[in-house]
Amino acid sequence: RERRSDEELTQSTRYLVPKYRFPDEIKFIRKAMAGTPVFHRRRSVLAVSFVALVALSPADSFSDPCPPKHESNKLPLQHRRSFLSGCAASLFGTIGGVELRPSEALAANLPKSTGADLSRTGTVEALVPILSAREALQDMKETLRRQKSSESPSSDLFTTSGVILSRVPAEEDKFKRLFDEYSDPVSYKQKFMDQNAFLVYYSGGFDGANRPKLEAGEVPRQTLQYGSRNDAWSNFDDVLAELKFAKSGDASSTVGDVLAPLERSISAFDSYLNLAPPHDLDEARKALNR
Repeated sequence: RERRSDEELTQSTRYLVPKYRFPDEIKFIRKAMAGTPVFHRRRSVLAVSFVALVALSPADSFSDPCPPKHESNKLPLQHRRSFLSGCAASLFGTIGGVELRPSEALAANLPKSTGADLSRTGTVEALVPILSAREALQDMKETLRRQKSSESPSSDLFTTSGVILSRVPAEEDKFKRLFDEYSDPVSYKQKFMDQNAFLVYYSGGFDGANRPKLEAGEVPRQTLQYGSRNDAWSNFDDVLAELKFAKSGDASSTVGDVLAPLERSISAFDSYLNLAPPHDLDEARKALNR
């Protein structure tokens, strides 16, 4: 049962609680823990230090991260989204100089279900809506090019854009469903590798003697389709955010801000369509033009 002197305790609390912030509280902590075992001291110091940091942090440490409207043109797109939402639901804050952020989902190996009708997988019928959405984005691009990239979008442009974009789903699940109804389904091999990622990684993809490794061979077409679909949505979502930001009346928004993500979304559509058989594309274009 190790015990520490007051001098040793001073050293252990020096870096946990800044001495210049609240010296009286430090003395109280030392006095209260005098003669206690070291493991109890450590646990008590951590608990009291955290409560002290919360209680003594200035009120402005929980300041609103959303900038004034006149400063919104200095921030990238993700902060413009926060500006549009009014920052009313923001959960960001700081305690004792430490920024707290909610956890975020950063990636997924396998696509989540979007309610797609998988009975139409790989059919020309399922490819037509994707071509239709791609044509709508192309029409939108031609409309934007009628103005200079450095100009603010006009009211007529907003009206025309709204009509064009009504042909493209603005919700993520519905947008991705267009692709999922045509895309290759996830194979048993991909599901196995995802569910046993730890084993696959540390075994080097071993699948038995005289057998190729699990990760050997070309990248599955489903994986490429999945990536192109996600790129198409993320950039189209940026288009919607930029249009909404421009409608808020901010003079810093330009046609070029909308055009850039729109062109990236069209490029992602093209990458996806290039994975389809040429014959299917020809048949789908004929069906679309009827």
